[in-house]
Amino acid sequence: SGRTDVTPNRNRLAHEGIYFSNCYANSWRTDRGTVCTWSGYPSFPTMSVMKMPVKSNTVPNIARTLQQERGYETHYIYGGDINFTNMRSYLVAGGFQNLTWKKNYTVEEQNTAKWGVRDDITFETLRQLTTTMRQPFLIGYSTLSSHVPWDVPIQHFDDEVLNAFYYVDQCVGNFIDGLRKTDLWDHTLVVMLPDHGIVHNGLNESNPLLNHIPMIWVGGAVKEARQIDLICNQTDLAATLLGQLGLNHDDYTFSRDVLSTTYLHPFAIHTYDDGYTMIDSTSYVNYDFISDREVTSYGANKDMLMQRAKAILQAATKDLKER
Repeated sequence: SGRTDVTPNRNRLAHEGIYFSNCYANSWRTDRGTVCTWSGYPSFPTMSVMKMPVKSNTVPNIARTLQQERGYETHYIYGGDINFTNMRSYLVAGGFQNLTWKKNYTVEEQNTAKWGVRDDITFETLRQLTTTMRQPFLIGYSTLSSHVPWDVPIQHFDDEVLNAFYYVDQCVGNFIDGLRKTDLWDHTLVVMLPDHGIVHNGLNESNPLLNHIPMIWVGGAVKEARQIDLICNQTDLAATLLGQLGLNHDDYTFSRDVLSTTYLHPFAIHTYDDGYTMIDSTSYVNYDFISDREVTSYGANKDMLMQRAKAILQAATKDLKER
């Protein structure tokens, strides 16, 4: 909407750090988006890799790579049910040594939100872990308050969705401002990346804004502020981050290093239960599997985008069946 008052902290941090301004979610659900983020592995229209232990336990994971290659201590925080959608199995197999989740909190805290423990409480857990974990460390963290039914403890906007995002943004700002005052700040990187977009104010899959998500890297480890305008996917985090750390990321077959000289064909693909969307700098396609037709398409490159999307889905499905 172009509004600047809903997420003032993230707007500020985008200018302070590395802001990937044209990042797109690969999927439409948390269990899918989580695998896309940590494993650089693609999403599928009707299948959830996280719910397939035979596969989800074999895909690469940023946590395991950092643990094995650099000796990172690893921890994951989620205020909800860690067993939902096989999340625990995926995270443990992926290299997260310790988990903090709903059952680690008091009964009162467990009932502060529909999905579990609200974000200001789990952000405090995050802050505490930064003071107790052995360095170097990686903390994965899934927030839950910016989600239906949008039940948050403040009332800043009449629109319940905007209000929930404002609340989470306040949590983000408080955490970052606190971290900035510690000795950790100078050599810490905080990566902020949503797991998926949401339907709001009439947005649907025919509009690329539905899946347009911000990726922001901030912290003392960032040498200078930069804005990366290249189109990319949330699956590209793994290769891009490991590339910056000088670590091999060949296992992340479907992840691309957006900051490398080999990133020559920027595009983003997104799947949902009935189809896919694909976008590059000139064109956009929304294809529906049920009606077997283009719902929306524009740009000189749209036919090539459709061919590329089909090729990616075929290659990903082949990989899914092989391991």
